[in-house]
Amino acid sequence: MAHNVSENVALQAMESASRIPAIVYALTAAELLVSTVAVPVALTNFYLIASTQLIHINLKLLLLLQSVAIFLYALGRIPYSFIPLAFPQLRAWPGSKVMMTALVFGQASTIVNGDFLLLERLVATVMVSRYENVRKPYLSAPALVFTVLVAGLVTYQQVLSIEIQSVQLWTISATYASSAIGFISFWALLFLQYYNHKVYRRRIFSLNKHSLTERYQLSENIRTSRQLTPVLLFHFLSNAVSGTMTMLLYHKVQMHPKLISAVMQGTAFWMGFMNLLTQVTVIRCHPILYRRIRHALWKTKNAVLCYRQIGVVGQQESQQVTPPQTITGQALINPNENEQDAYFRTLDSFWQRRQTML
Repeated sequence: MAHNVSENVALQAMESASRIPAIVYALTAAELLVSTVAVPVALTNFYLIASTQLIHINLKLLLLLQSVAIFLYALGRIPYSFIPLAFPQLRAWPGSKVMMTALVFGQASTIVNGDFLLLERLVATVMVSRYENVRKPYLSAPALVFTVLVAGLVTYQQVLSIEIQSVQLWTISATYASSAIGFISFWALLFLQYYNHKVYRRRIFSLNKHSLTERYQLSENIRTSRQLTPVLLFHFLSNAVSGTMTMLLYHKVQMHPKLISAVMQGTAFWMGFMNLLTQVTVIRCHPILYRRIRHALWKTKNAVLCYRQIGVVGQQESQQVTPPQTITGQALINPNENEQDAYFRTLDSFWQRRQTML
């Protein structure tokens, strides 16, 4: 959780002036591109999640907080990437502390929020029979307050505090903790996904043991775990790389100044890239969000190309429809079979399984 890395990157780039090494220049330009793309992606993600009703209130608030945090981080990193490229002689500029506050607060919120995503999945697994009926944010509301408080404390320590030694001690302690928790969270979510999938497959035909709500929540647990597993992986990779950089700075490892600039700028680029992948993954791995973004892009394409005819629009819209699938990815409808025969064959198979289980 090396938030002071971002400030050091900017200062190092400014001190390099016109002698910016080519690798640092390329990494700075790449980070500027990543941050610029991450801003609209985070806003799009926020809108899609906020306007989707089928996401549980606890998970929804945590995902919204994640989008806001990544938006703040990307927005704060844009000037720190642009100014060293456009004005290499400029050492200070108005609003630098405001942007630094935004990006530190955003990154700290992202790290803390990742741990609460795992906690929410754990609660959903334990309360599988009644979690869907919980309509109040009993988990996400306290998590939101805790995240804001911790992120505010980190921001104060990294940006506003003048006690440099305490900042270093706080940073190195948080680095070890966040890296360890991120590693554990990733594997814990994989285990929860395996457990929910195993329960779903074992009891899918046991109607006397599972209610419709419980089976629905099991399927949602599997889908959501698939969505959040890469998110927690990106959190861990970001923490591991930035944490390594923080420990190098804390232990004052001797390196060439140009190498330090390249490593620090590479760390900043990596953190921004992981945040961008996090937002893209949340959309891509959630079937509802992905379907909505595809529909929006399809409508935008038709608007640009001026496809106004009703027949053409109806034809293209029908091409976007995918056949329904089960939670395990199998097709519910086989287009090569007679639907009536397939229906009775399914009933017969279901009845035979029921007989063997009784």
